[in-house]
Amino acid sequence: SNFSLPGGFKLATYGNEYCDVETATGTYSCLRVNLTFARELSFYLVTIYVPCFMIVVVSWFSFWLDYKAVPARVSLGVTTLLAMSTTMGSIQRSLPPVAYTKAIDVWTGLCVIFVFSALLEYALVNYASRSDAQRAAKQKELKEKALEFSG
Repeated sequence: SNFSLPGGFKLATYGNEYCDVETATGTYSCLRVNLTFARELSFYLVTIYVPCFMIVVVSWFSFWLDYKAVPARVSLGVTTLLAMSTTMGSIQRSLPPVAYTKAIDVWTGLCVIFVFSALLEYALVNYASRSDAQRAAKQKELKEKALEFSG
């Protein structure tokens, strides 16, 4: 009696009632059918929320990589960002266009922000490590000059 429909919907309740309709041409009998559909949460969890969450978690793997592993961190960040944007595009294509912000838009938007933040974190770490290396090289050069001058 309870069957699934495409698009993550299921038939929740149904009912019927007889009714009579009066028009200018006469009185007619009719049958009114009430169908109530409900969204299956598991469909959206499995097809949208879990994959997006997994992409975000994979992007966080770059935090455990050495900051000197430039190709690994950059390729991981860019790949997860592209995967997230592709996933977001396929989600948007599967839903009807509406003028308001949906909860799925907020979820995918936050996932993109998290993935992009992981990539941005690497850029900041790389910049900080280079400036530290330059500062250390400058201090070493100044010490060498001071030793030459005093010696």
